[in-house]
Amino acid sequence: MRFLKFLKKEILHILHDSDSLLLMVLFPFALTLVLGSALSGAFDRVVNMPQISLPIVSKGDMQSSLFINQGRSAGISFHETSLKDAKEEAKTGESDGYITLDGKGVSYYTDNPGSISAMVVRTYSGIFAKQATMANLAAQKGKLDLIAPRMGNYVESQGIDLENEPSSFGYYGITMLTMIMMYGAIQAANMMDLERKERTYQRLKTSPYSMNGVFLAKSGVSVLALLVQAAILMITNRLIYQVDYRNMLMVTLMLIPYALFCGGLGLMMYQVLGNARSANSVLNLLIFLLVFIGGGYVPLSIMMPGAANIASYSPVGLINNGLFDYIYKNDLASIIRAMAVTGGLGFIMLAVAYMLYRKEEGSNRAAGY
Repeated sequence: MRFLKFLKKEILHILHDSDSLLLMVLFPFALTLVLGSALSGAFDRVVNMPQISLPIVSKGDMQSSLFINQGRSAGISFHETSLKDAKEEAKTGESDGYITLDGKGVSYYTDNPGSISAMVVRTYSGIFAKQATMANLAAQKGKLDLIAPRMGNYVESQGIDLENEPSSFGYYGITMLTMIMMYGAIQAANMMDLERKERTYQRLKTSPYSMNGVFLAKSGVSVLALLVQAAILMITNRLIYQVDYRNMLMVTLMLIPYALFCGGLGLMMYQVLGNARSANSVLNLLIFLLVFIGGGYVPLSIMMPGAANIASYSPVGLINNGLFDYIYKNDLASIIRAMAVTGGLGFIMLAVAYMLYRKEEGSNRAAGY
């Protein structure tokens, strides 16, 4: 019963600090809007089909006219020119290459054979060549009804969606969530410092309250507060930005070990350094580094191509990648690994914080003097 009363007191302390509660929700919400809007182009996973315009050198016969006219339905615009002018256009960069069409067939000359434009032109030329061959065979067999090509706009050119990946708002809907939970470490340190600041620690030591219960209540409430704030932020992002979390209840459960890590980090730093001011200074720097390495502010692949694997060295990066894999690929392997790592580190840090807390129970520093 005494433990529950103390637990209630800690919850009321958090609820009365409305400014901190609003900041923990509004700050990542606003930052998601700013970064999601500013970097929306960097998260565009759709490759648009190019508008292709090429010079063509031909004999001007009916076969050439068919090749040019049917090319429009494939999204290719040909303009007839001389071989000299076609080579000049390719040399100056006005075009990606040029086409020659003669009795030997279709030839495509380009310096960039691996481009999407080259792929489209090669595909169209190959189809046209096969169609011409079939027409010749039909003429030889006397099947005149099969000679004329069957015209029609049967193809619609659209962009290619490479894979199921988050948009800019989807990305920051996750990374800002894990970032603000990291700042919950400072919230946990300040919660532990509350008794010293209000000079109530000495009275607690002489009261019937168990000091084990005091530590358990403070650490438990710090973790619970982080999960509640995370749930509120997810609901807000879902309603306003349409961020997909697949299953918000499942994501909240997945964040429990990470919340333990964040709370344990704050409590351990506070116990090691002995006061909230020093702990907050170190935590601010450490949180920035962990979030940056974990790709929280900008994906490392954008800033330093090939450096995306660095994120796996940060607990923040582990949890981010795990959530992305779960939400967009329905893959649980990486999130389970992230939960094991962050939960294990959190438990170790909480154990260290508890041992230091018990060790200093009789000291003047613990009493707030």
